[in-house]
Amino acid sequence: MAPSHLVPLRAHRTGARVEPGGHARLHEPRGALRPLPRDSTDRDRSRAGRAALHTPDDRRAEVAVDPFAELGRSAAEFFTLPVPLDPADFNSALLTALGATSLAGLTTETLAAAHTTADDVIGDLYVAAASGGMWGDSRPGAYCRLSTWRALYALMDLDLSVPHGHAVRAAADHRWLRLAPARRTGDFFFGDLSDTAFAVLDPTRTRVAVIAATDTD
Repeated sequence: MAPSHLVPLRAHRTGARVEPGGHARLHEPRGALRPLPRDSTDRDRSRAGRAALHTPDDRRAEVAVDPFAELGRSAAEFFTLPVPLDPADFNSALLTALGATSLAGLTTETLAAAHTTADDVIGDLYVAAASGGMWGDSRPGAYCRLSTWRALYALMDLDLSVPHGHAVRAAADHRWLRLAPARRTGDFFFGDLSDTAFAVLDPTRTRVAVIAATDTD
């Protein structure tokens, strides 16, 4: 059985779909993004999140959000946990306790999290770079690919000298979550079709990155 607030996702994509709270989303992996019933371990996960150390890295954050539109709102933040985290505890209970700017005002009742892969993250990053957002201009394909790969490297804190093949293998050792806030909840998201958010846990199980973007017309 999947841990609380985590729902496995299939690798395929679909078109528009309505999320809990009536929030339609595009280009998401199939599978329900809805919180599962809370359990008593959520309190421990929340404590672990509150104990995490916010570790700012402006350059890394800038590279991570580069694919997103300049006229929208985006954020990438990084956290260090005091002890290795059981992967089963990597869920919305922990994430909403981190103090991430993009997750402010959200709770386990309003933030759904679902297991996914780096492929899903790459897809959203590339689409964001190629579309230019609600108001911006699209980029040529080569620049989209470059921005996407650099962003993925930043999320995993990899040096750009690392070969792509090694980065792909490293991505498989990370834990990835797609995040879906209920519409009109939290302080960061506009609640439009462009809302995007992911979290990643590194192989040491002590470092978490959260990336999010939102845009509206």
